[in-house]
Amino acid sequence: MEADWKEPPAALALGSHEVHVWRVQVEEWIPAVDHLQTFLNREEQARAQRFYFENDRQRSIIARGLLRVLLGRYCAIEPGQILFAYNEFGKPELATPGPVTALYFNLAHSNTQIVYAFTAINRIGVDIEYMRANIEYEQVAERFFSAHEKAQLQTVPSEQKMLAFFAGWTRKEAYIKARGKGLSIPWILLTLLCNLTRHHVY
Repeated sequence: MEADWKEPPAALALGSHEVHVWRVQVEEWIPAVDHLQTFLNREEQARAQRFYFENDRQRSIIARGLLRVLLGRYCAIEPGQILFAYNEFGKPELATPGPVTALYFNLAHSNTQIVYAFTAINRIGVDIEYMRANIEYEQVAERFFSAHEKAQLQTVPSEQKMLAFFAGWTRKEAYIKARGKGLSIPWILLTLLCNLTRHHVY
């Protein structure tokens, strides 16, 4: 089901029981690449320059630049002043002192879209996947899904199996990213329990 995406408000306020999810179309921000790059620190700029293809380089700059823009709006500081700390697995956390005492975030990109998630509740993960019709999803599920998950997938009508696979895969990825331990944790069956009073998608 397509999410009810809304226009973002002029002033951002993240409630204590809210999750804000943003979706970005990469092509709409290509004209702003040079401006967004000015917000990046040296390490982020060097990371973007390592991409061989220009579209990958642009997507990296847009993804990281807009992350800084959004964090800056939530924290009421300039995007270039955002500081990050990284855990041993490379997951970034906000290290900028300011009025926001706890702000957790995550981002993901695939093909031409980027998604961001922000909350004050707890560590969060988000994932997005381009649904390629030629992917051997049943073979991937056989390798990475639990026995219970594989059994569940087999109960889905054939015309809905690919959608069901991607729904399960993105949940696994989001969970792993929320834990912040990369592939050092096992692929496990996830039960997502949401008890949020409000959920915004922008």
